[in-house]
Amino acid sequence: MITLYKDDRKTTLVFHIRCENEVVPLVGARVLFDFISKATGQRIGGGECEIVDVPSGMCKYNWQEKDLSVLGDYQGRVKVELAQGATRDALTMEFKIVERP
Repeated sequence: MITLYKDDRKTTLVFHIRCENEVVPLVGARVLFDFISKATGQRIGGGECEIVDVPSGMCKYNWQEKDLSVLGDYQGRVKVELAQGATRDALTMEFKIVERP
């Protein structure tokens, strides 16, 4: 579980995309992030990620204002649209948004 502070968009989400410990080929791909409320199952945010380093599969997502505005438990789902046209579910992460102490 990744804990984030409400309305703190300064933190960038950085992750690597791998399949069976092998790097997923991201040349010509798009990486998308969906931010989903676990309470409602609805997508409340997300968007396209930046591919930072193609050979290592490193990507980053910059939080948007609406993403971190409500306290609660969330799931982040990363999808890859490959250059060949196929879409793959690549990664699922668990998040909790809390008030800053």
